[in-house]
Amino acid sequence: MVGYSGDFPADNPGQTASAHKGCSIVAEDLSLVLHLCDTTGGASGGPILAMVDDQYRIVALHASGASRRDTGEGIVNFAVKIPRIVRQLQTEAP
Repeated sequence: MVGYSGDFPADNPGQTASAHKGCSIVAEDLSLVLHLCDTTGGASGGPILAMVDDQYRIVALHASGASRRDTGEGIVNFAVKIPRIVRQLQTEAP
């Protein structure tokens, strides 16, 4: 997961992209993935990369996160799979 999270770097948030290497996709369906990457405000639209055939590929774009209302702790993040985005682009009129 790569993004311009509003809390990185600590001395000048949003100044540069941060990357959370090694985070996990924990579930998926036809159009969404659920992931445990570290995100905060500003990370939306950031790519989720995965190693495919020895090359990094963008497999999804971070969309949002859900947290517990009682503690504010993060539970899971949602990302849109690239094929869903491509299908949308292909169905839109020029």
